[in-house]
Amino acid sequence: MIRFHGVANLTADPETVKISDTLTKVNFSIACNDPFVKDKEKATSFFNCEMWGKGAEAFAQYHGKGDKVYLVGKLVQERWEKDGEKRQAVKLKAEDFEFVKTRESAPKETVAAADVPF
Repeated sequence: MIRFHGVANLTADPETVKISDTLTKVNFSIACNDPFVKDKEKATSFFNCEMWGKGAEAFAQYHGKGDKVYLVGKLVQERWEKDGEKRQAVKLKAEDFEFVKTRESAPKETVAAADVPF
């Protein structure tokens, strides 16, 4: 099992799927950038993700396309066959998240020069 801890951008609004009255699944996709590669196009990896339960409901309620999020989960490789062709993909099964405040979303606070104590 490979653990994932990282910051990513949502590539679409989360999709909520109500499994039952008490169980919710949220599907979403993310883009992760490698800050150490100069060519950003080649340094971006995309992952499909899923999250379950009450935390997933809160995630879907407060996040949308373009939002930056910190996610914790595990990466799993899924394999299937379609039209006789074998396929595979890596999916993030998110277990926890944290809100990430960006400069654009942070409230702007101005301080007069006379109010600075030094």
